[in-house]
Amino acid sequence: MRPRPDTPPSESRSPAWALALLAVLGVVHLAAAWSIVRQPFGAPPAEAPLRFLFNDGTHRMGPGADFMALYGAGAAARAGQDVYGRIPDDAGVPYAFPYRYSPVVASSLGAALSMLSPRAAFVLWCALLELLLLACLRVWWRYTAGGLQWFGACALLLSTPFLLELQMGQFTFAATACAFIALLLAWERPLVAPLALAAGAFLKTFPLVAVPALLRRRPEPFVVFSAFTLLLGADAAQRPDAWRTFLQLNFGATHLAPTSDAGNYGALHAAAQWGRALEALPFGPAEVDAAAWWLRIGALALACAVVLRVRKRPHGTETAGAALLLGHFVSYAHVWEHHYAGVLLAGLLVTRAAHGLRRPVVTGVAVVCVLLMTAPTPFWLWDTAHDPRVWDPAARWTP
Repeated sequence: MRPRPDTPPSESRSPAWALALLAVLGVVHLAAAWSIVRQPFGAPPAEAPLRFLFNDGTHRMGPGADFMALYGAGAAARAGQDVYGRIPDDAGVPYAFPYRYSPVVASSLGAALSMLSPRAAFVLWCALLELLLLACLRVWWRYTAGGLQWFGACALLLSTPFLLELQMGQFTFAATACAFIALLLAWERPLVAPLALAAGAFLKTFPLVAVPALLRRRPEPFVVFSAFTLLLGADAAQRPDAWRTFLQLNFGATHLAPTSDAGNYGALHAAAQWGRALEALPFGPAEVDAAAWWLRIGALALACAVVLRVRKRPHGTETAGAALLLGHFVSYAHVWEHHYAGVLLAGLLVTRAAHGLRRPVVTGVAVVCVLLMTAPTPFWLWDTAHDPRVWDPAARWTP
């Protein structure tokens, strides 16, 4: 196997004090994670560990409301019912947001998890998220060196949006972590890399945007993604109605106004607000849907331009993959606070590539962006009331 053309794995030994510091950060992270996992279902929001820091940690039911959507859909699949319909009464689900992931996730992962009690399944999912975080840290440590090693490790361990992922039982970090690992392993593990990316796309479809970054001259990615497509196609042929519902929920018309709140404002919401503020520009539902598609097309075009520019250069794989992932997050109709846990991973890829190419300005900007992604969103600066009875505190904020 020929050597990797970009930064080789580091073999340097770290000083004892640095390893001790990393161990302390690990203990702090685990303590924070345990404070979330140990909460009983239906714990009062006023007592949640992430209260005041995030909208979804203060104004949403929890813990595990997003995870319970998968659990309930899995129970419905086992009972032979519609996974997008009503959760079976005997599933024991305390609460859940509506299920909107793919039918195959519900009938496989969801069905398997629903064999456990809701509590045991939630704890198991949180443990899997922690293992994925550890895997990201391990791969990052192997393929970086010096101060960049420590910067990435500290960012991963101190990520507050990751803690929100635990609180909600979300899947964004897990899906992005698979893409992160795939992009760093692409050169030395040509089979493992596409398998990891396919695993992320199994949980959520958006990691598929990073496929072009892996499609080099080797046959493994083509074989893996062809098999992945055939499997999904076979499942869709067996239950077209379920897949039609999935596509409508995730790729149908963008109903921004009824679903926007202080926890998911993104670029599309900002564009809508500016359009209404100018008054001369109509911004009804049709205009919002059109703007959503133009935003996606623009982000995709910009990301593709990056892919074409860097695909044959050193660090081209992670640069292209990061651009495609960031294009997805920026152009998505709603940018939830927990998405920052995935954006952080894409930011680390940009930081590594810029550092390897000796671009100090780009490296500095990427470092600042990663640091911002580890911190809570500015929500805590504006939501001074911290009233968990309010669904959307932004309605009371002064423009």
